[in-house]
Amino acid sequence: MLASKVYFVFCSVFVISIVAFFVLMADRKLINEPSIFRREKARKLNELELNVLNSGFKKHTVEERMTPFKIYSEANRKLVFYNRMPKCGSRTMLTLFQKRNHVFELTETDIFDERQLNEKELYEYVHSFKKSSKKQLRERHLHFVNFERYGLKQPIYINLIREPFEQALSRYYYHFERGLVKKQLKGRKIQTFEECVVNNLNSSLPIKGCVFSSREYVLWFCGHDEACSYMDYGLAKAKRNIEKYYMLIGLTEEYAETLQALELMLPSYFKGMGKIDTNATKKHKIPSSKKIRPSEKIIQLIKIRLGYNYEIYNFVKQKFHITLKSLGIYYTKNSI
Repeated sequence: MLASKVYFVFCSVFVISIVAFFVLMADRKLINEPSIFRREKARKLNELELNVLNSGFKKHTVEERMTPFKIYSEANRKLVFYNRMPKCGSRTMLTLFQKRNHVFELTETDIFDERQLNEKELYEYVHSFKKSSKKQLRERHLHFVNFERYGLKQPIYINLIREPFEQALSRYYYHFERGLVKKQLKGRKIQTFEECVVNNLNSSLPIKGCVFSSREYVLWFCGHDEACSYMDYGLAKAKRNIEKYYMLIGLTEEYAETLQALELMLPSYFKGMGKIDTNATKKHKIPSSKKIRPSEKIIQLIKIRLGYNYEIYNFVKQKFHITLKSLGIYYTKNSI
């Protein structure tokens, strides 16, 4: 009798334990499901991002019906705006523009780091452009601004961009020479560009401390909207702005051809610039001996990280070459 009672108690405890176990597992599943979903979403986003990054290396084809650069039909013909991108030869370009102050009024700025503005700042900046009967050229390190949004005519936009890896390498050693990288290291061992990248490989964001952004080209030509940080929107908007508003975006690697194109497309501003020897006017160029190039493996890794920038660069490069052909300018490599 006693044995049967013990057996009954044992079975009851066992059944309760089994039920409790499954209840606990169900609770854990409910608790863990969101994290599982998050991991799955992150995995899919990573796959999507990888696909987008890889697409950054595709060559845009003629089938896209790409047309040459041209002046926006509604643009203010007495105002050129050079929203120059850093480390793409813009200081040299400004030096050339300074020598043309008898042709147009050049307004330079000492604001270098405020490149993305809020709505109030944008309104104030656009309305700071003074009206003048003279031809004007304004410059600033600044993302694209749509002047029409604030009731003014769009200026004639021009720019100059560089092969993204070369821009990243140049920027790192430019900051290095100016002590900005050393300041970030705070007494630690001075790093080459490759060492900086290798030491920050675990970062999913732009590689921390190595002073380059994987999305800079997109954000630059997309503008100031928060939505520009979403690459599907940002890439499409950047390309639309380039297609519609830019008279010309040249290439640092083809500097002489860029100057020739500027002269032919807007001679009232740039007549004679196509004959300038760019090798005699280089500014802020870090000697090649001080730029320690990474290994090929690291270069390819960085290019993958810069995939969004390559998407814009390749787009501009093809459009630029179509423009050169339409102007009768023949390509001869002349990097700066």
